[in-house]
Amino acid sequence: MSPRSTWNEPESWDERFRAAVEQSARRRRARLAERQELARRRAHGLIDRNAARLAEVRRRARVRRDTG
Repeated sequence: MSPRSTWNEPESWDERFRAAVEQSARRRRARLAERQELARRRAHGLIDRNAARLAEVRRRARVRRDTG
């Protein structure tokens, strides 16, 4: 079995711990950004659907009034 290449790995336990904490923080920030983006898209989708629904209701009301 060949030894692992450790040229870019931290050497002491506190350096490894710090690197793990930084990596965890990066992942956490990435997940938060992804959740915020999904929430933004969901909100815009709701706004668009409600606007379309309102436009349809207004169109129907206008048609009924015109033919009445």
